Amino acid sequence: MTTQSATFGPEEALMLQSIGSLIPLVMAMILSSVPFLATVVVLMSPRRTTTALPYMAGYLLGILLFTGLTGAALGVVPWSMTLGGFFGYFEIFIGTALVVLALVQWHRRAGRVLLSPGWLNRLEHFGPFAAFGSAILLALRPKSVLLAAAAGAVIASGEPTMPQALVLLVVYAALASATVSVPVIMSVIRPDSTMRLLVQAREALERNGSVITLMVLLMIGTVIVGDGLTRL
Repeated sequence: MTTQSATFGPEEALMLQSIGSLIPLVMAMILSSVPFLATVVVLMSPRRTTTALPYMAGYLLGILLFTGLTGAALGVVPWSMTLGGFFGYFEIFIGTALVVLALVQWHRRAGRVLLSPGWLNRLEHFGPFAAFGSAILLALRPKSVLLAAAAGAVIASGEPTMPQALVLLVVYAALASATVSVPVIMSVIRPDSTMRLLVQAREALERNGSVITLMVLLMIGTVIVGDGLTRL
């Protein structure tokens, strides 16, 4: 009995390569502390039953919108510019910006508690529409915007068809929003145990959030710069 090794056609190979390039960006989004801390505030608020799902939907929509817009804009870049290393220079710019952002945030937050009184704590008083809108804005923070731009560049650089681009966009947005969607969904399935875990995770992030942010942004920024250099 003979066995044949699995092979992938050009389209499948393109999709797998693009998804592989998106994984580091997804990890940077998942390890983002501010969306998670905001999610904890929403889920521990008295109005969580009416605000949690709109908040999750708003965050997912925000990621979809900006990543999709960036990918669409880069998708119309003239072919002659792509030959000149346009996507490589774009990724180098995004990666460098992430590194600079990491250093700036570290300088501002070093030695301080990450979750301070302010707009995050006011989330517990928001209604469904305010929670939805604040989650969209949360997805448009500088770090999220830079990562979404990098994801859009990854999607556009492979010159996918429209269906392929939509699949990649949905995959990235679904995975990147897991830091919000997973706690929200788990709070519906197993509310008591989820709340205990969220409180523990919140305390850990309040102590170490600045270090986590620094390490993640430095690592991902360096990876993006390196990927950009390979495109030149």
